[in-house]
Amino acid sequence: MKKYSSATVWIFVILILFLSATFLWNSGKMADEISYSDFQQKWVNDEIESVMVHPDKMIISGKTTSNKQFTT
Repeated sequence: MKKYSSATVWIFVILILFLSATFLWNSGKMADEISYSDFQQKWVNDEIESVMVHPDKMIISGKTTSNKQFTT
């Protein structure tokens, strides 16, 4: 049986931790992503209940009248 070097084991562990963290970070997004034109249409049709503008990230998020979260 071949022994693995300590560096190989640590690289493997770090890679697994990185992939796990990335998966958990992305799965935490609960809002639906819609296009800006869809947002405009929902705004015109009075389907938007609340809006929050994040100028530092260039993102608009909010909630529709049907209680769904969105980002654009």
